[in-house]
Order: sequence, then C-alpha cells, then structure tokens
Amino acid sequence: MAVAVMQGRKTVTRRIINPQPEGGGIIRHLAGEFFARQLSEDNRWCDIRSAYRPGERVAMLATWAVSKGFDHLKPREITLEEATHPFADFWHSGMGEPKSEYLGKSRPGRFLPDHLRGLMPILEIVSVHAERLQHIRDADAIREGLQEENFTGWGDEPHLPHVPEPTVYRGFSDAEWEESPIEAFRVLWNSINAKPEPVLGEDGKPAHYVSYPFDGVAEIRINRGKPCYVCPNPWVFRYEFRRITA
Repeated sequence: MAVAVMQGRKTVTRRIINPQPEGGGIIRHLAGEFFARQLSEDNRWCDIRSAYRPGERVAMLATWAVSKGFDHLKPREITLEEATHPFADFWHSGMGEPKSEYLGKSRPGRFLPDHLRGLMPILEIVSVHAERLQHIRDADAIREGLQEENFTGWGDEPHLPHVPEPTVYRGFSDAEWEESPIEAFRVLWNSINAKPEPVLGEDGKPAHYVSYPFDGVAEIRINRGKPCYVCPNPWVFRYEFRRITA
C-alpha cells in the first residue's frame, strides 16, 4: 500500500479500535479530543482516544532498508548521518522500485526509529471517524488504494466492435479482479486482519489469539492450542490523510 500512497491512490485507511466493545457494544462518534465514546456492559460511556488527530503529521511507516553493511546494527543504532550517506542507499517500499541486491535486510516500518522518520514521506491527518468496518462504501473502498482496470478491447479481434467490459478492482497483485470495490477491499482486509494474531500474557508468551475478518460469525476457535477470538465486522477508526509534498 505504500506505493498506492505515493501514487495518490490511497488517501484513506482503517485501523481496528482496540479493545473492541464487549458483546458487540456501541460506539458513538464524537468530535474533539476524544473521537469516539463506547457504551460498556454496565451501561457507562467511556471515551476512546484515536491514535492520530486531524492536523497531525506522521511518517509513512513503510518497509525500509539500508546497505548490507548496517545489517549487524539494530534500527536505533543507525544514525541519521549514516542512513543519509550515499553509500547507505536508503530505500523504502513506497519508492515503487525493487530493492537493490546491494541493500541489506528488509526492516518493518514499525521498527523505524524516530530519528530516521524524516526520511519517509510525511502524511497529514485530515479527518478521523469511528465506524463499523462494513459501513464502507464503493467510493471509499477505492480510496483505500485499490488497483483499478478496465479490459475493454483486450484480446478482441481486429476490425470487430469492442465488447464492453466492466471496471474491475483488486487490492494486491496476486488477488483476483473483482467488479465490486467492496469485495476487492474485503479480500485485501482479510489478507491482513483475518489471520490469528497473538495477544501476549504477562510472561511474554501468547495467552490467546484474535482475528478481525471483514465478515463471518463471531466465535472462539483453537489456534496452536490457545483460544482464538474471531471478531467479524469490527469497529474501526477511519483516517483520511493527504501526503505533504512540500
């Protein structure tokens, strides 16, 4: 999705509200310092603060890499001077070009230390809204960075009329093309968020797992010997943003 941000295709993202309201719960959108309010099981409202606020500027945390000569260093040990040196060849996945063979290991964006975040594209939060995941509409699904194509005329016989084809969408290169933007977004969302993710206990080991598919049935499964709580159609914060270009 980093390339979609850089190309201007992705201007909206959704992040799961954690923790989710117990028993399905209710979340009401608010404006101001707190952007949502949750109704708990004991019928009390409690405020939920979003991670980002309108007007805030944040670095796009894409996968990144520097020269192999830095592979022995932890991210926080790489200085800004080293990362910006011509031989470091700082790269991130939003550049839209393959990582050079001369670069070292790929590092997740979440491990990019604060002192290097200025090397990433900067995004400004435009708006924040709390909603159910399935409240998404076609136009917003497209703004999540979907690839869009129309194959009218592809493979048609010369000198014959073109057979009109519908515009189709997909969230990533290996996905099937879908006529529905929402269906394409569902496939994209599930490829990331339907996978069981561990929730660590006090001992640092997985106490249980949780997954947040686009749709389905709320249930408890067993994953690696631990309970896995499946929470379909979760509450999310919808963030609209724009890339700062100057």
